[in-house]
Amino acid sequence: MALPRGFTLEPADKIQLQQFYGSLCMASLLFNLLCIMSCVVHLSYVDPLSELDAIKFFLMRIDSLGDPIVFMVESCIFFMGAVSVWVLGTFGLALALQNFVCLIIFIAGNAQLWAKTSAFAPSMNLRWTQDPSLWAAEDIMYGLKKRSNNAQVVSFVQKFGKVVLEQEQQGLRPRTYDGGRRLCPPTSMAQCGRSAPCCGRPAPSLNHKP
Repeated sequence: MALPRGFTLEPADKIQLQQFYGSLCMASLLFNLLCIMSCVVHLSYVDPLSELDAIKFFLMRIDSLGDPIVFMVESCIFFMGAVSVWVLGTFGLALALQNFVCLIIFIAGNAQLWAKTSAFAPSMNLRWTQDPSLWAAEDIMYGLKKRSNNAQVVSFVQKFGKVVLEQEQQGLRPRTYDGGRRLCPPTSMAQCGRSAPCCGRPAPSLNHKP
């Protein structure tokens, strides 16, 4: 009596899947290395620059902010594709389809995360932090909206939101920059009558008379 035959592939089909698997693995490795080298090269160039020169660099190489993320996502897609091919050749079509569905969910979830994160702008009004009833209409995390009745969460959000609102009302920034020199906040500059490393003012002469 013949034993039941499990999932098998013809030699020609198996060779084709092996070639697909190898090419997807190499593509994944390529984009992974591109991601690493992109981060290392950009960090090596930007780290010794002053604040102003770093801004100039990013204006001329604006893609350097997003390229590492793109390379990493592409590396993950090719890697999951390679896993799908391996599962297809080892366990059959059913598990391969399941792995392919996971790949689609990963791509869709990553796209949604990317879109929501990129929608942030520092100029957004944060007055909603002081009124939990406004949270439902704001473009914030769904989990935060669901916890608008949690006293601890509300207190935490209101505390940090109040700090931001007070700073914006006073027109202050933690640090401002001018020509690569660190400057004091406006109120400190008005009260600064001596040399300070933060404002970059020249040291007064020893013979200076008030």
